[in-house]
Amino acid sequence: MSLTNAPDPAVRQAIVRQDLDNVLHPIVQHRALETKQIVVTGAQGSTIYDADGTEYLDAMAGLWCVNIGYGRAELAEVAAEQVRQLAYYPHTAMNVPASALAEKINGLMGGGYHTYFVNSGSEANEAGFKIARQYMKHEYPQHYRFKTISRYFAYHGTTLATLDAGGMGERKAKFEPYSGDFVHVAPPYCYRCPFGLSYPSCALACVKNMELTILGEGPETVAEIIVEPVMSGVGVAVPPDEYLPEVEKLCRKYDILLAISPSIATPGGIGSASWLTLHMFGSILASSRIYSAHRIRLEAAPIGEWLSSPVQEAIRD
Repeated sequence: MSLTNAPDPAVRQAIVRQDLDNVLHPIVQHRALETKQIVVTGAQGSTIYDADGTEYLDAMAGLWCVNIGYGRAELAEVAAEQVRQLAYYPHTAMNVPASALAEKINGLMGGGYHTYFVNSGSEANEAGFKIARQYMKHEYPQHYRFKTISRYFAYHGTTLATLDAGGMGERKAKFEPYSGDFVHVAPPYCYRCPFGLSYPSCALACVKNMELTILGEGPETVAEIIVEPVMSGVGVAVPPDEYLPEVEKLCRKYDILLAISPSIATPGGIGSASWLTLHMFGSILASSRIYSAHRIRLEAAPIGEWLSSPVQEAIRD
């Protein structure tokens, strides 16, 4: 059954019934969908259309990802051309589009990076957790470095491990218990500071809390720190300018990987002047041990893990 944007209550209701009887939706409460729902039939630019003819401004750009707008015919044409030539082959072999895109990304990053392509943001972070452990086993075989330091109220995905890495209790509770490999610390949430302090007189108490946690867990057990540069779970929380550079200093001090995992401040989503979140906090680019689970946000484009050269060299064998 297909729908146009011409209002037809009977057809719309049939689609609603078909959906309720067959589809399991993420995040939303299904009982609420029984009384109120949007049936999206098309989109153009920043506007989406309901089957009843209502037009909506898609203020969140889907899930923070439709950076260039809906209805871009040129993307459909490029995708169709590639599918005709080569729709799929395992990445155990090389192919032209992946090589060209990785080279482009490496150039935008300033050189010295390799890209590992995956299919979603959650998968990018899952790959990152494995890469961090693999790297630490190679570099510190005498230690058992497996823990990830994350922040409360963080969002890193919806798989079991990425839910554990995230810090939103209401999303995690129904899936407990978790592995215990993720340790949480206070976020840089200045609007409602968890310490009841004010910036800048707080002297970045959240970073001190992070260091205390590393010492309490034992630096020899910690593989990485994972951060959203701009947190989405508490609205849109931008940290103080010094926050990420100070976190990077902790990583250097204790030989810990720094994982940049933006959920909203993604490539192409923060303006051409700051194509990469890392460029918003330029000093952390000096880190020799960094990887990023950046998502390339152009509706349904590839997603990648970007590894600095020292990390890539350590795991290449």
